[in-house]
Amino acid sequence: MHVFNKEKLSKTGYANNTAFFSHKPFLEYIVEFLYKNKNNKKLNILECGTGDGSSSYFSKITKDGKAKVWGVEYLNTPPACWYDNMKKKYENENYKITLEEQGLFVKGTSYYKKIESFYDLIFVDTSNYDNRANWVKESAGRCACVILHDSEHMHRFKPWLLDFVNENFEFVYDTWPTINPGTLFASTVDLECNFQYEGRFNDMPDAKEHKEAPNPLINQ
Repeated sequence: MHVFNKEKLSKTGYANNTAFFSHKPFLEYIVEFLYKNKNNKKLNILECGTGDGSSSYFSKITKDGKAKVWGVEYLNTPPACWYDNMKKKYENENYKITLEEQGLFVKGTSYYKKIESFYDLIFVDTSNYDNRANWVKESAGRCACVILHDSEHMHRFKPWLLDFVNENFEFVYDTWPTINPGTLFASTVDLECNFQYEGRFNDMPDAKEHKEAPNPLINQ
């Protein structure tokens, strides 16, 4: 079993400006695990929400021939022009980044038909928590592993998503509350590490839970 150093990783967070990269140790481990588990064959990865933490890593492994990655981005508002910057910095032959129209839902959108039937890994870190939840829902049955950044939000406000993940994936892991922000990852194969999911940890018990919204884009 791979043992992550919880004491060391617990120092990750907003205080030392590493919050946006708190998922990276787990992303790197899981990619290497899946790559070896696939007998060193190229992985097929879907990135839902680009960022320097994940995109710099995906750019590297795609240049190394370890993966093919599609990065879905929604934001391109001046002056940041996030999509333009991410595309310029990180895109290559095996790593394509596209600008899509964001909503709360995935199914029923104009880009839904471009999503492939199966990915080795789906990485979820979009700019909207409801959109993230729906990406995770869409990942069930479509990937070997899904990674969700900022999992503390789901503990605080969306326990229904925690239930969904545990009902639809055999192996579930979560770094919250040891690490802030937390990272939840769930898989159809045992990822052999020491962050097994231990139930809901809600540090905001008086906060109102957010119920799942019905999707008006599809027939219910």
